[in-house]
Amino acid sequence: HKEFILELLEDIRRTVSKAYKAPEASLLKLRRGFYNEARDIAIYLSRLMSGRKLVDIGAAFDIANIVRLAVSL
Repeated sequence: HKEFILELLEDIRRTVSKAYKAPEASLLKLRRGFYNEARDIAIYLSRLMSGRKLVDIGAAFDIANIVRLAVSL
């Protein structure tokens, strides 16, 4: 089950990066002062489609601070 979730999150990141024509690595970066819509959409879809807790979604997007993640949703 965990492997399925990880594959789902990877598929979401890959699909969003293609749709926004942005490198997949840009979905894992947070830059102060810059809005990253593709990242926010990928995080939102990951939460919606996987049903995982914010802590798990944060780990998949290299977000250590749960408050920062909650604000992006």
